[in-house]
Amino acid sequence: EAPPGAMLTAFKSVLQAGATPADIGFYFLHWFTDLAGAEATPLGGSEKFVLRFPHAVLASFLWSIPYLGKLTQMSETGVVESYLCARWQVLAPETATPEGEDAVASMRLAVMAQRDDRIVNIFQSLPHRDRSTLTTELARTGCKGQRFSGGPPKLSGGPALLVYYSPALLQKNADGNLYGALRVLAEVFRAGRALWPCSKEEEGGSATVQIAALKGETVDKVIERATEEDKTYVLRRHNDLEGIVELLSKSQEVELASQGVRFAALDLANILRGPPSIAASEVLSDGEDGTTSCGGTSSGGAIRSGRSRGSSQAQSEEGRPLLLLDPTSSFPDLNANRRGTLGAESELAGLRQENWLLRDRVEAMGAELVRVRMKLLELDPDSLSNGTPPLAAGGARGCGEPP
Repeated sequence: EAPPGAMLTAFKSVLQAGATPADIGFYFLHWFTDLAGAEATPLGGSEKFVLRFPHAVLASFLWSIPYLGKLTQMSETGVVESYLCARWQVLAPETATPEGEDAVASMRLAVMAQRDDRIVNIFQSLPHRDRSTLTTELARTGCKGQRFSGGPPKLSGGPALLVYYSPALLQKNADGNLYGALRVLAEVFRAGRALWPCSKEEEGGSATVQIAALKGETVDKVIERATEEDKTYVLRRHNDLEGIVELLSKSQEVELASQGVRFAALDLANILRGPPSIAASEVLSDGEDGTTSCGGTSSGGAIRSGRSRGSSQAQSEEGRPLLLLDPTSSFPDLNANRRGTLGAESELAGLRQENWLLRDRVEAMGAELVRVRMKLLELDPDSLSNGTPPLAAGGARGCGEPP
């Protein structure tokens, strides 16, 4: 499960060079043979293939292979969209195929989680910022000039982000906090977009973000572990094509920043607290021409900690207006009890916003301390060697640029 460009562009180029659909079948026969011998035993046969490869995954894989033969007549995006629609009918046979600009996101999430349309209901219940992020990022194709018919109609720019192990993340939480897992996935996409800013020139490219550190346990345990160890999950950019999520201490973050390594911290602390106040939700407006902009996932245009910005901020860092949702007008079906609590929720949202702004100010001061300290060390390496307090770690959570 990945953007069409990352999955199929190389395949299509091979087909265009003269390979046939029969060659594709032979390739996958070789693939299965190789898998069968990965962990063989002398008498027990193919242990990994027989005992550790889920039958449902094997059946799904075999079911999808015929679609690859369509690459000879269809674009990569067309093949993937036809596959998603067909797969939806298998996962949710009594539910109509999703429509609208979030249709591709809905189907991709269902395929990732190997669940029916219930995951779509959870997806629709996410805060607007998370829902918008997933809708936009899951609709990027990684193929220049190609768009899904079931995505934002004027979406453009790239690279597309392939979040490696995202199916494992959702499946691990399928019977638990799937809501939280979707919010984590949205946060990963935001951090990835901060590290790989969207541009027209990169529309035909893809970048892979590896999240093995988030898939081993349930979302609740993943976040609790970071809190208990006083560490932060960060997405570190290795090169133009790859990045990885790691759990780092504050001192490790400072070290990365001092080395000029580009990274973005994931703000997962608020995910366990449930949905935020609707009044605090924010979205970036579309361009005047109606085109969904490259920055539409609210990454702020800079490599940051991934924390959502307070709704009191009138403009994004790119100078584009931020729209605040009015709960009573945007969600007229909210019941009377919900309306009665809007005042308290709005006040709570305001306190959260003030907290975010204060933390940003503290981090900015910490970043300045890092720069001053490094400058002093350059001028006189021995000046801070005696009795100097440890370097403040607050500044490492910012943009990850060299001090």
